[in-house]
Amino acid sequence: IERELPQGYRLLTYKNRKKSMKFWDVFIRVVNTDIIRFDEEFLKEFHQFPYPAGVDIFPLEYVPRDPEQEKEWLALSTITRAAVLRGEKMDDPNDEESVRLLQVLENATGHHFHNQSSLQEQIYYLNEAINSIYHSDEADELISPPLFIQKGNYRFKKSWFEKVKLLPFEHLMIPVPYEYEEVLKAEFGEQYMVPLRLAEYHEYPYFEDLEELVVEQKGDIFNLHFDENLIKELPCRESNQEQTKDLIIVLLTHFDQWKSVETYCEKKKKEGFEVRISATPYLISGFLRNALDVKIEGEESAGGLSFEVYNYEQLKELNPAEIVITNPFDQYGETEIVDPSFFTTELKKITSKLIYISPYDLDEEADDNLFKKSLVHLVMSPGVMNADEVYVQSQSIKDKYLEILNLAFERDAEKEPNIRKLTSEDELNKLFSNKIKYLK
Repeated sequence: IERELPQGYRLLTYKNRKKSMKFWDVFIRVVNTDIIRFDEEFLKEFHQFPYPAGVDIFPLEYVPRDPEQEKEWLALSTITRAAVLRGEKMDDPNDEESVRLLQVLENATGHHFHNQSSLQEQIYYLNEAINSIYHSDEADELISPPLFIQKGNYRFKKSWFEKVKLLPFEHLMIPVPYEYEEVLKAEFGEQYMVPLRLAEYHEYPYFEDLEELVVEQKGDIFNLHFDENLIKELPCRESNQEQTKDLIIVLLTHFDQWKSVETYCEKKKKEGFEVRISATPYLISGFLRNALDVKIEGEESAGGLSFEVYNYEQLKELNPAEIVITNPFDQYGETEIVDPSFFTTELKKITSKLIYISPYDLDEEADDNLFKKSLVHLVMSPGVMNADEVYVQSQSIKDKYLEILNLAFERDAEKEPNIRKLTSEDELNKLFSNKIKYLK
């Protein structure tokens, strides 16, 4: 298979001799690289994604027509699957269950294990040999043995795969089984078109280990950190004292974020403020936070909203009492960043009050640990640090923000102990407790 792949692509399987390409599973994986790559050519080709990405290939095996043969075959496959799932434990002579499984396998198959290679690898070879023992002329059905053993589905008629048809997928036409609807029903049930959130196959965040390698090589390009400079700036305000007291400017990179600030702006209008919206240019960013393209939304996206397009000097001349933002990331945006003149460090110099209103509608019923992991990037952002007021959706979300801020301070203080001389957890908690609010 590997000889048929484009240049640079890799086939990952347990048979690979190179350790970094060894893939301990019964299916195989085709990836575009086996290392993290930051070179411009690679990032451009693969949409600014530096990590290995690819597809999993699940082999389908022929099911013997004879019911007795099928029963015996599945029994052997089930035993070898149990050994496969024990992984490296199979090489531990003191692991009683592994020793028992080896004896069962030798008695059932007549295969004798040797010491010329790892038992784990030998078991994978045996499992593959057992699963693929029957051929097309002996079968009318196909299964993926590990998935069938685990779930009881993934059983298909051979005829469904004898022809293919091309269907559109994004910008491609891909070949699928001619009877693809029957395949989907066999795999997911009659209601296969109804989305269900039942389980996940991978731990989240899936690329966390690879992100840690990026941080080791490039520094933390993902999140802001507490250091001496940041902490010294937290309580400070550097602003023009002659603001236009009845003017509020709302900076939107995307007009659909208006719904997040509308309630706040309507309240301010009732208090006598004039509210103006300004479309803010944003830069499509690469993985290394380099600008790839400049975008600005126009009337076709505004949905009837009246807006201006102010640059930094015009904002400075207007001297608004408040500037409201919905993009908190400055240079830390994952897919887009704002021009440096619109960074929160610069905006807070030209207004008495910088307001950040989070546009993100968060699922508060999500798994708490996973939820907090996903929140870190939102919380440890320039908008949260530099704004005078931060608005989130609820008291519950505010509490999680405060928890993440405290954990981040403890983490950063371990690496840079001097920051504890500048502030304490209690002082930090008080500052952000007063700053973070929620719209009622």
